[in-house]
Amino acid sequence: MNKQDIELIYTQYCDKVSRFVRSKIHYPNDVEDIVQTVFLKVYSNLDKYDEIKASFSTWIYIITRNTVYDYLKDKRDHPVLELIENTEESEEKTDESIWNNETLEELACALEKLPQIERDVIILIYYHGKPKTEVAKILDITYGQLRYLHDKALSRLKETLSRHLSSN
Repeated sequence: MNKQDIELIYTQYCDKVSRFVRSKIHYPNDVEDIVQTVFLKVYSNLDKYDEIKASFSTWIYIITRNTVYDYLKDKRDHPVLELIENTEESEEKTDESIWNNETLEELACALEKLPQIERDVIILIYYHGKPKTEVAKILDITYGQLRYLHDKALSRLKETLSRHLSSN
């Protein structure tokens, strides 16, 4: 692969990759790093691309998605929290004002006050965009228990955040 081919791939897919990454990551410097990482992976794995398994654009999308998920998983494993606003729709409509009106720092502090199981529920559903049925399996609890923990966690978050707002 020559330099022109590499530039053509970058030109053709950079905007799409960047849009996808920006839709999941809210820190501009991290977005830039992730986009670069995606293209480094694409270039270093070109010899592994198999057009029978997927189209080239699908292959790049999979690399992009996996790179973003790896980044998010790494962030989750550390105390820095970042919520994905574009999560899958859940069965119940939650009070979205929690996620839209609070700063990330306030939300992170409120999450740290939750019991670990409730924090895991919120992070898996809203941070990783997992469906509730999958979260129940991951946490090895029933769907009913998950719904209870989810409701309780949201209630505690609302209470903590509203106390924080009234003290400001």
